[in-house]
Amino acid sequence: MQTESTYQPSMFQLRGRIGRVRYLVYSFLLTILLALGLVLLMLLLGDSDAGAVVVKGVAVAASVALTLVLGTRRLRDMNQQLWFAAGLLIPFLNIAVYLWLLAAPGARDTNFYGPPPGPNTRGVLAVAWAIPVLFVAALVTAVVFAPHKSEAERAREGMEQAI
Repeated sequence: MQTESTYQPSMFQLRGRIGRVRYLVYSFLLTILLALGLVLLMLLLGDSDAGAVVVKGVAVAASVALTLVLGTRRLRDMNQQLWFAAGLLIPFLNIAVYLWLLAAPGARDTNFYGPPPGPNTRGVLAVAWAIPVLFVAALVTAVVFAPHKSEAERAREGMEQAI
């Protein structure tokens, strides 16, 4: 329910505030959309070297733009300085900044950047719960379907090393 003191954010807005759950969900969904778009672009451009350069350029530009837009929207909710979003572009520091953006609570009241976001919708919450489930399923699938050596192959390798 939207009141005068909150607003309902959408994924493709450039301004406004987003909370922790929306930050996680929007990051996940936009990354999936970006990956699908890049696969489509690679299929359209074929195997050419120029096509690979175009795809890499589009990938870098799009991921930097998405990272900065979502990071600044989250920082607005936290009432923090927006230059912290630059930390999302620095290797290794980006992990700490991302975890901080996921863990730190937002400002409860209206701040310089506007009213707080409204409650999360059922769709946002469903995707937020699906993300860890998909992650665990992917790990289990990778372990189950990973190529395993048979006992005969291990015994043969052991004998070859002994010789």
